[in-house]
Parts: sequence; structure tokens; C-alpha cells
Amino acid sequence: MKIKYLPKPSRIFLLQWHITDRCNWNCKHCYQKGEYLENEAGIEDLIHILDNFTNALKIWGIRGLINITGGEPFIRNDFFQLLEKIYERRDVIERIGILTNGSLITKQIAKRLKDFEVQMVQVSLEGMKNINDKIRGKDSFEKIINSAKILVDEGIPEVVISFTSNKRNFKDFHKVVELGRKIGVNRVWTDRLVPYGHGKGLEKDMLEPMEVKEFYESINKISKQLKENGGTTQVPTTRSLYFLAGSEHHYICPAADRSIVCMPNGDVFPCRRMPIIVGNLLKQDFFEIWYGNEILWKLRDRNEINSLCRKCKHFEECLGGARCISY
Repeated sequence: MKIKYLPKPSRIFLLQWHITDRCNWNCKHCYQKGEYLENEAGIEDLIHILDNFTNALKIWGIRGLINITGGEPFIRNDFFQLLEKIYERRDVIERIGILTNGSLITKQIAKRLKDFEVQMVQVSLEGMKNINDKIRGKDSFEKIINSAKILVDEGIPEVVISFTSNKRNFKDFHKVVELGRKIGVNRVWTDRLVPYGHGKGLEKDMLEPMEVKEFYESINKISKQLKENGGTTQVPTTRSLYFLAGSEHHYICPAADRSIVCMPNGDVFPCRRMPIIVGNLLKQDFFEIWYGNEILWKLRDRNEINSLCRKCKHFEECLGGARCISY
């Protein structure tokens, strides 16, 4: 295959890597369904997937970003063995991130993450204690806050709080931002609930269009105030549709363009919230999937975007927004 004649990502390429479906929590809105509990790749297979990905980066001549997640990634006994292998590939892996529920974070683990030059660790918080614990489980609020404090205190370069917005919690977002500011996290960001997996029955909790507009306007206001005050905590306004509420950013979905998702058995999705299997990195070469799958080519083709989006007056600005949400 003449790779040099095929389109390649112009920027850093993201692999979101779900290394396990196992988790010690049972969050109501989780995307996981547990279908990979019985066919989780072992460490040698994970290293094979890593080599498959990094070889593609070398051929493309670009750098990569890996976000490791689960389930709960720290539940795997071989987590740091894998992290060491990723660390050894710093010639092509520019950034390593960890997405975790925070329940297993200790000072010792935070120190080891820093030793392996992990640049970002994200924990999830769904509101203040009452709302959060209804979604994530009893006493989870305290554990999440404690883990964020440990990560900040131990000097992880970027500590992030993620907030999944729904009808029950979106008016609490400003409180979560203020809490994150007091802890000293670098970023508090939010995305909308997508009812899939364990959370498939939560359609009624999705924000209505005018609630999305109200919410995004409040986020833009919070973000602007934080920037004006010069603090270290920021609230990004770079997700889909934020421009309709006053943001200067225009989000273009990276699915099938500069990112991909790998599941615990090697299955590949265009996006974690777009659960369409387009290949398997244990059975196929990365380029066989990237250039050979019809669904990925359709996602790259703006003519294939649904007709409602194409008729919208804002289409040229967002090109369909978050493709997983419209899906």
C-alpha cells in the first residue's frame, strides 16, 4: 500500500485505549455494557496493539497521544507494566493520559505516574455530593475529591475533572468548577450524556435543545470569568455547538480523522460513543483498518453526514458537530 499517496492526519493522533471493562463502580450513565469482561487482552496482546499503533505513527511521520481508560484502568495488575512499555516509545508518543474514576489513586500511584511522565489524569465528578453519589455510588464524592487533591499535590502536570451533563445535574456545573478551582485542578470540562451501554435507558435525562443553549451560555460565561481572573483552572469551550452560545471555537469531530478507540479485546470503534466495530488491532494491521474500512471513509465524507445537519445554516461551521450524538 502506497501510504504516502493516501491522506494522513495533519496533527497529533489520539488513541483512546480501553484496556479493561472491569470496574469497581457501577455508574448509572456508563457507556460500558460489560461485553468485554470475558475477552480482555493479556499484556502480550496489549504490547502487540501498542506496536501496531506506534508503527503506523512512524510511517505517517507524526506523533501520538494515548489516553488509557477502562472500565477502571488501575484495576489491572499489569497496568504499570503496560505504562512502562508506552513510556519506552516516547520517540513517537508525545503525551500519555489516564482516564479514571479516581477510587484507586494513592500517593504512591501518583508518584509512579509522574515517574512515567504521565501528563494528564482525568477523574469524573457529576455534581456535588448528593447528585454525584446518586450517579456514581455512595461516598464516591469524597473519594473523587481526595484523588484530585493527591494528583495536584504530587505534581501531575494536568489534572482534569470531567462532568457528564444531564437534566439532573447541569445546573450544578458552576459548583463543580468552583470546587475544582479550590483544589487547584487545571481543567474542568463537560460533555453531554449519550445514552448508550449501561446508561441506555437514560434518554429522558438528556438535555433538551434550549437547556443545551442555556447550559453552554453559562459555561462560556464561567470560562471568560476564569480567564479574566487569571487563575490556573480553566473551563474549555471547544466542544460541539459551543459557538452557538458565544464561543469563538468551532469544534470539528476528530472521529475517523485524527482519533480512534481500541476496546479491551482489540476491537476498534470510530468513537467510544459510536459503538460500530470497524476492525480489530489484534487481527489486522492498523492501516488495513484505517484505510480499508468503508465506515471510516463514510465518516470522512461530509456528503454522508445526515440531511438534517447538511441543511442547517451552521453546517459549514461545525460539519455535523459530535458525530456520536447525532448517531
